Amino acid sequence: MAELEDSTNEREFYQELIQEILNQQINSLGEKAALTKARRAPVTIGTKGQVMNFYGQGDDVLLMLASEYEEVWGKSIARMKLKNIFKKKVSQDKRELLPEELRP
Repeated sequence: MAELEDSTNEREFYQELIQEILNQQINSLGEKAALTKARRAPVTIGTKGQVMNFYGQGDDVLLMLASEYEEVWGKSIARMKLKNIFKKKVSQDKRELLPEELRP
């Protein structure tokens, strides 16, 4: 997937980013564990692991997902993993949309 800088819609930006996080967690934890954690956040996930929707503010959802994965990895490792995703996938001019504590 290319950088997310081409997303013109903020909601789409967050949904794509949530999908990237979920994909990374599926690769690391396995599908069942990753989906169980993600479903504790206000995210609707389809049967094949696709993010269908999220509820609330996108930056708040990112923090909730971070919190869920912190339970598995510990805070520092979870945040490092998320920041690595954001560094690769979010252009400099879009990073202001990320929660400050998760910015690379």
